[in-house]
Amino acid sequence: MQIEDFDNIVIPWAEEGKAWSGLPMARVGLRAAFYLGNCYSKEAREPLMRVLDEYLAMAGDRIRAYQRAGDRRRMSAGPGKPVDVERLRERVVNFKTDWGIEASGEEDINLASHWSLVAIGSERGSLLVHFPLSAFAVGTARETFRALFQRWCSALNVEHAYGGLGFVLPVGGRSMYGAIKEMGPLATRFVGLDLDYPNTIARRCRDGIRTVNWLTAIDERRLGRVGGAQTVLNVAGPHVTSMPYSKGTIFVAGQAPEIGDKEAGKVPQVYAQLGRTVAPLRSQIPETWFTPPHGFEAPPGYTSKLGGADAEPEELPALYYLNNYLARFDG
Repeated sequence: MQIEDFDNIVIPWAEEGKAWSGLPMARVGLRAAFYLGNCYSKEAREPLMRVLDEYLAMAGDRIRAYQRAGDRRRMSAGPGKPVDVERLRERVVNFKTDWGIEASGEEDINLASHWSLVAIGSERGSLLVHFPLSAFAVGTARETFRALFQRWCSALNVEHAYGGLGFVLPVGGRSMYGAIKEMGPLATRFVGLDLDYPNTIARRCRDGIRTVNWLTAIDERRLGRVGGAQTVLNVAGPHVTSMPYSKGTIFVAGQAPEIGDKEAGKVPQVYAQLGRTVAPLRSQIPETWFTPPHGFEAPPGYTSKLGGADAEPEELPALYYLNNYLARFDG
């Protein structure tokens, strides 16, 4: 497939009667998810603000809608009407206030856009950004996606982060969750296409990681639990390489990102080599993102927590379905 083919993939909303029925629920593109730890400080919010400014500059006039923390209004943007981030800039200094933004290249934030982001500067801060593959086409981009990911991991001092090919979902909180509910069959088939729900991961991965992707950043504190970066490289094998960043190591699983197709027996082997090596760091996520296929059951004896209590039997299939997906590279 050519770059244009990936950029043109659209998975539509199927909800009949909704204003966005038949419009983009998901796309395929480049995604990078950064997890930052506590952002209630000027030192944490300043680099987050700089990265936000840089992304918006890259997007140019493509952003069409956005919403900022502390303001219920959906704002519009476009040529001659840039995204207004002054409220967020003020809250870099007044860091005890809420800080966050959702922005999309679609006028309706319930639709998936290759140019979109969601950033949260809270006690468990995170940043999710999307790009079309064409944004980093050879000969047109000033730097590679890999170099940008490394630079932003260092700027943000991330605890863990993931970059590569993935499903691009709407950035509005409710619409993102609604889209994830429908993505189980595709996500569990095309295992190289990454997907997550940042609010959940920020809360649930306080001491661990979510999974691995083409690019996986892990801080030194977490790596210490598996013997450090060099041990990971030795065990994972020669096809997994690394790049340093300010707080740890970025592992690179192969020369280029892969899609995979589990139904065809194609699982990205280098991803699996890395995944097996860092599997002890992977956090269990007691959440129910996906709607399991009809008749899907958790294996006998499977138990999980949900909301701090033992999950009910009817909740176990969805819990197992998600965590089996997150463990797809554990080996």
